[in-house]
Amino acid sequence: MTPVRFCIFGSGRMAGRMAEAMASSPACAPVAVVSTDQGRRERFAARHRVTGFASFEEALSGGDVDAVYVASANPRHVADATAAIEAGRPTLVEKPLAPNAAEAEALFAAAAARNVLVMEALWTLFLPAWRGFIDAAKSGALGTPRHLMASFGHVTRRNDFPRFFDGDGVIGDRLIYPVALAVAAFGNARVTSAGVDRDADGAPTHAALTLRHETGGVSQLAASFDVECENGASLACGDGAARLGRSIIGAEFLEEERRALQRPGDDADEPGTKEKLLTAIKAKPAARRAQAALGSRARFLSYGADQYHPMLAHFADLARSGATESSVASPSFSLAVRRLLDATLEGR
Repeated sequence: MTPVRFCIFGSGRMAGRMAEAMASSPACAPVAVVSTDQGRRERFAARHRVTGFASFEEALSGGDVDAVYVASANPRHVADATAAIEAGRPTLVEKPLAPNAAEAEALFAAAAARNVLVMEALWTLFLPAWRGFIDAAKSGALGTPRHLMASFGHVTRRNDFPRFFDGDGVIGDRLIYPVALAVAAFGNARVTSAGVDRDADGAPTHAALTLRHETGGVSQLAASFDVECENGASLACGDGAARLGRSIIGAEFLEEERRALQRPGDDADEPGTKEKLLTAIKAKPAARRAQAALGSRARFLSYGADQYHPMLAHFADLARSGATESSVASPSFSLAVRRLLDATLEGR
């Protein structure tokens, strides 16, 4: 398999992290970086063993670059992705792809007009544990899915991570993950309630919302720079439940549980052998702990050596085949997510 050669637009933290993932993936390889800051460009190029360029035109003029990864500052994503599209290169754009749905739609239209692949880097959608969670909702294996809860938040200070607060702040940096999970699991939705807290500079730092999906399901989602959230996801269905364990971001544990229906007579006055055993277990802390350990249905679904590898492999396959759209993170999917983020910002 020939690796897809990437030019990286940007030289910041996320650009460096993705360069590391590309270098360790058999599907792709970083070969160039574009940055107008000479010092940062030279340090990035030396650290990741790529060629540095001061302009897009210079970097993309030859035949050494197969695809582009846009990881510049959030306000530059649309302009930089447009330059890559005009050069005819398949383009992976760091999230958020655009500051609003209108600009995202225009970018996808420009890509479609030139038959160029553009995909938002919603990498969590490609994790095996996320795929299992989403499949539990869509397949009906646990009965009719009715309710989803998800959150992602850690205390984050502006002085430590100033770029996180650019543009739409926590909305595009963190809320996008729970919203993407909800849309992937339940489909299109409308915001029925939303609340956004902002810091003294007006940047969104905490958000909570409720979605009503066209399929009938309800999602309750939250993201924060201000507090430590549960950082998990749970799915309630008619015949069981599913949970992403340990952490919603980079999850590798999926727990699924089928609930036995209560049968007539289960509430009889005289308890049976099973009920007596359960009562005895509940009376002993050590027995309860053993029951919890033995009763876990968590499956370990590994993403491999790096959490970004599944997404990179998917994108590389699309680029090599000449495809113009992802079946997982399609333009219509990104637009559905972005519209919900816009509605949250507007408080509706």
